[in-house]
Amino acid sequence: MNRNIRRILTPVLIGLLCLPILLAGCSADDSGKGTTFDYWLANGIDSYYYSDYRDSPVYTYLLNKSWETSHGDVQIDFNFMIPPTGAQRDNFNTLLATGDYADILDLSAYTGTTLELYEDGILMDITEYVEQYMPNYLAWLDAHPNEKLVASNLVDGEKKYLTLYSVADIGKAWCGYMYRRDWILDYGTNPFDGTAFSGEYTDTLDDGTPDPESWQDNIVFPSGGSDPVYISDWEWMFEIFDAARDAEGITDGYNMSLYYPGYLATGDLVCSFGGGGATWYKNSEGEIVFGPTDDQFQVYLQAMNTWYDNGWIDKAFSEHTSDMFFRYDEAKVRQGKVGMWIGLTSQLFSSMDTGDPLTEGIIVYPAPSPINDIYGGPEHQNKTPYTMYSNSILGPAFGITDKAADKDLEALFRFFDYIYTDEGALAGFFTAEQIAELNHPIYERFGLEDGTFNEVQTADGVKLTPVDAITEEGGNLKLAVMGKRGLSRDPNSLTIEGSERWEAMRAVWITYPDTGNLQTAFIGQLSLENGKVYSKTNTVISEFLERSVPDFIRGNKDPFSDDDWQAFVNAANKYDIEQVTQMLQELLVSLS
Repeated sequence: MNRNIRRILTPVLIGLLCLPILLAGCSADDSGKGTTFDYWLANGIDSYYYSDYRDSPVYTYLLNKSWETSHGDVQIDFNFMIPPTGAQRDNFNTLLATGDYADILDLSAYTGTTLELYEDGILMDITEYVEQYMPNYLAWLDAHPNEKLVASNLVDGEKKYLTLYSVADIGKAWCGYMYRRDWILDYGTNPFDGTAFSGEYTDTLDDGTPDPESWQDNIVFPSGGSDPVYISDWEWMFEIFDAARDAEGITDGYNMSLYYPGYLATGDLVCSFGGGGATWYKNSEGEIVFGPTDDQFQVYLQAMNTWYDNGWIDKAFSEHTSDMFFRYDEAKVRQGKVGMWIGLTSQLFSSMDTGDPLTEGIIVYPAPSPINDIYGGPEHQNKTPYTMYSNSILGPAFGITDKAADKDLEALFRFFDYIYTDEGALAGFFTAEQIAELNHPIYERFGLEDGTFNEVQTADGVKLTPVDAITEEGGNLKLAVMGKRGLSRDPNSLTIEGSERWEAMRAVWITYPDTGNLQTAFIGQLSLENGKVYSKTNTVISEFLERSVPDFIRGNKDPFSDDDWQAFVNAANKYDIEQVTQMLQELLVSLS
């Protein structure tokens, strides 16, 4: 066993071996304060696994630990309050209105700002407790300066901790642009010497079928590598997709999906034409900019208009208003009629091969955000994208309310701080010995008595991965045994979800770091008054863009016309864009 992993796991085992002692009794709570906390969570776990989240194996372990405080060793307990699925927001608002809210609140169902709850006297100022009792949380923030910037709130010009955040060590993408590599193999040729491409599976599974992840081919793009890099690489693919659809008789398909407003607000693809986004974003100089009135957005529209005229984009893109961006026109995608789309990790490799004529032999690969090398001028070309969707490592915020003011907060915050240690974060990755000591029925029920993880040798050292019985169960068993509801740290720098190749594939989507998007936690730092201005302006400008952008792409308005473009900019500027830009810039400066 890797020495570092052993150091992480051994204290967990020792803690579990002490369970009988802990259950028999621990040092008295000399504080005289309550140690049971009501804990409102937006989501629990399916009752198929257990009925009370307190009965999860991780909390069975955690709630039997004691926490060393200034008044002795203390155990804490939770009374979890979980609303019905679909009623989270209504339940949260009802509890606030009646005053029956919990000691600890999951704020993911709240639509207002943290400052509102604080100024209403609901959330406590927890700065003192964080600074005294949470060294591991503070160390995590120090190691992640972008997240540290927004982890506290400005209150009358002073930084205070009003919430704690669930976090992940590193961001891992779960969706992104992907394309039919098999079409390139079958209908394309080497752009340098004109020879045909070839490919094959190099390994088999235990049942003798090809291992999907063993696919190898000699495809090369015009930019010289095995993956697309530039807009010119994409257009080369589109021409091949034209040939593929013609050869396979696909008359109701298309080469690329485009989200119904004509853009993604997170900036994907828009950022290829200068780096910026499709709403307010932070540019490479650290300034807040509104992207849609910038000339790089005009160049984006010129490219999309060209692709539309060439027949490369779904002609009915603006009609799919009820589709999620990662499930756009999903029926056609899964039928094998689309060449490129934004999809999920579950669609990579050969997973979409249903044996039907249009999907038989399908191979799907991810594509990073492209770099523009064709459209606009030098200021729009060869710029690294930096404003696109990425999986934030800062998760839901949790607040401590005034209901907990007279309870043992030192013990509570020491408990929370443990979650940010390696040992605490890896709770759930239990050995056979630990599982036997826990004696939780879920392990026998799902055949997990030998442990919940395997060790995998990677280029970065030994990492842990859930056993096949967990990943192949098809339900929420992983959530049920790993206990990541509530305040948590995802130790994904220490773990791996699939093979190294699968992880490398999904990493393609984060080839370029997203530094331009404004995090939700940042927007939440606005004052109550400014927050209302932002919310109103963002709503009306989004509605304006959804009406206007498709017209440029479809050619109802000409993105190459200076008059049409200037009319668009003038109309957009009527929506108090500059006021919001200024207040966001002032907030950025004050937090820096």
